Amino acid sequence: MLTSHDGSLLVGYTVAMLGWLVVRRLVPRLWPARDPAKFERPWREFGFAVLAAVAVLGVGQLHQRGWLLPTGVDGDSWRPWLRTINQVLLYSPMLLLLWWRKAPLETAWLPVRNAP
Repeated sequence: MLTSHDGSLLVGYTVAMLGWLVVRRLVPRLWPARDPAKFERPWREFGFAVLAAVAVLGVGQLHQRGWLLPTGVDGDSWRPWLRTINQVLLYSPMLLLLWWRKAPLETAWLPVRNAP
């Protein structure tokens, strides 16, 4: 069963995706279709992405054990900021991969040609 936090995330992501699909349909030039990125060694790039994903899972385990920033007590004004910083820390391996690869940012996006 979904907790209130999980339900809120589900609704938020669903609304964001539906909004993106509507805007993409109404204003197709806003996100023009691009050619897929070319990689010299695609398997190496895939391996790095898998390693970053494993690192995200590892940081997630640290988060579940309470080893990241404390989120404070209910009603604490810093609580939303600490949770936000924890989320940035959680996904930082993916951000670090983008920085470390020194490839154009366009290589991080999947080419969207015919979104349903």
